Amino acid sequence: MRTKLGAVLLSAALAVAGCTGGGTSPSSPAVGARPTSEGTPGVFIAAPTPTPTPTPGPPATTADLLTYIKAGSKVDLAAYDLEPLQPLTFASPTHNIKCAFDGGSVACGIDQHSWAPFPKPTGCPVDWDQSIVEASDTGVRRGNCSGNPAVYAFATKVLPYGSTISNGANTCRSESAFMACANLGTGNGFAIAREFYKVYGTVNS
Repeated sequence: MRTKLGAVLLSAALAVAGCTGGGTSPSSPAVGARPTSEGTPGVFIAAPTPTPTPTPGPPATTADLLTYIKAGSKVDLAAYDLEPLQPLTFASPTHNIKCAFDGGSVACGIDQHSWAPFPKPTGCPVDWDQSIVEASDTGVRRGNCSGNPAVYAFATKVLPYGSTISNGANTCRSESAFMACANLGTGNGFAIAREFYKVYGTVNS
């Protein structure tokens, strides 16, 4: 009789322990786990932090510069020649960079930049435009000693990213990373951006 009663009490004790969670069920999710979309436990995995895409730098060589410029989509020059007898001007989509074809050269200036400005020459008695880079068949010039506003100062017509514009041998390509211009015959040219500028070919100043 006592043996039978002890067996009953032991069975009851085991049943209570199972209801109160005294044991660990193999199907219980671990700490930090969360159900998957199917409703079964899954391990929580944090999403990786995306790596920032670096801003492309300027072309490494003169040959790279010319190849880069020629790869753009050409625009119709007539759409930018708005005023007869005036320099042909254009701007980047942000209007931070403005350029002009003037005579046999192409010049670009930038409103905001983080690179060190070109030093003013001792022989310049008037305003020194330190933001301009100019290329022609004879070389590349940095800065401009002039008391007048730059020819590109009021440029409004936008050269879209990925596009090139040509006036004779002088050609420019607009991209979000930088503006690149060169005389395709001589290789004299430059790349200019908020973070940097680089000149190619014969540098006169």
